[in-house]
Amino acid sequence: MNPSASGWITKLCARIGAWNDPIFDLTEVAFYHSLRNAGFLYGASAYAISEAAASNLQLTQQERTKLNLCISLLYVYHKNHPGEAIERALASIHEFYQEGHKHSKSLLPRFSFPKKKATAIERILSERLQEHNFLLRNKSVSLLTHAFLFVDVLCYMQYLKYPERYITYQKELETWILSFAIRALSSKKKKNKYDRNLLEWVSGSSEFSGNVWDREPIPFGSNSVWERLFLLEISTLAVWDDRRLDASEQRFLEKAATRLALSQEHVEESTALLLRFAQEHAAQIQLYDHSHPVQQFYKQATSTVKLLILRNKKRLLVELEESGELLRLLGQSTVRDLSEAEKAKVRAQLLDICKTIPSLTIFLLPGGTVLLPILVKFIPKLLPSAFHDNRIDTN
Repeated sequence: MNPSASGWITKLCARIGAWNDPIFDLTEVAFYHSLRNAGFLYGASAYAISEAAASNLQLTQQERTKLNLCISLLYVYHKNHPGEAIERALASIHEFYQEGHKHSKSLLPRFSFPKKKATAIERILSERLQEHNFLLRNKSVSLLTHAFLFVDVLCYMQYLKYPERYITYQKELETWILSFAIRALSSKKKKNKYDRNLLEWVSGSSEFSGNVWDREPIPFGSNSVWERLFLLEISTLAVWDDRRLDASEQRFLEKAATRLALSQEHVEESTALLLRFAQEHAAQIQLYDHSHPVQQFYKQATSTVKLLILRNKKRLLVELEESGELLRLLGQSTVRDLSEAEKAKVRAQLLDICKTIPSLTIFLLPGGTVLLPILVKFIPKLLPSAFHDNRIDTN
């Protein structure tokens, strides 16, 4: 099986047949553990979790990740509709992505949908991993994208159960991912420059403002097992730099587990498995070769956004000059903190611009909105000509 060649989903489904693969018999918790053990939840798949995905080829990390994403979506459908054929699963996954793109219409030309569902999904998943995007010339950038792929799986599960609110659910989930990440980083006794940069970045996000951790109950109850486990995973990744935890980090993870209604054994398991995965796959997975995930995450995010700005410099300058209010607010953001209302305006107007520039539609995908604060930070720095002739008055 070659996940980079046309027809791989058809072949995968033919091998699965009437759900004839042990992976589809697993409980939700066991399936989650399979994804974690494979590294999918860390943004770095070391192997494909299904027997049906066996290949004589030496698959790349991206190909393994693509297989695991597809298998996860199929698993979610089968658990919700156990009596349905796999062909219906493909139709449902296709409908899910189509429905999502209605809320980001500029994505439709990129995600053009062939009549054959399997072919359409192959194209969609390739775009989700950005295989045809120039950013992949920097090999590390793909890891950032992969870290958010589990959000697709969670949103698809929500779509099958409550289709009328899954868009709201996605935004809510990303807000809580940010909240747990920044709390985890804040718990570190010794913060390096990447921790401080990431804290500044996430704190500046309009989605994060006010910190829902302090003022709102976690909306994921006893039936939301994957969400709660994943939030603990995110927290563990955020504090894991020297492959051990100091006392303050340990206390935070224990508190996070309590908030998520998880036992302290989950904390021990999460940290132990992350360490084991890093040790077993250090030579195979670049993410853990030389620095911890927070450093990689921040480096990849800033590298991605800087490259996007520079590659789209002319178009961005035109859009900014026409925007008026956005240009003024971006200029003021360099000399003072924007109000919550101003941050919301900047976010909305930047997203509107992203919809008009094809290579910026990454900001409209699941997980993409967390990059917006970096976009706000670097536009004035990398495009100074847009601000020089109209120096912003701070009053």
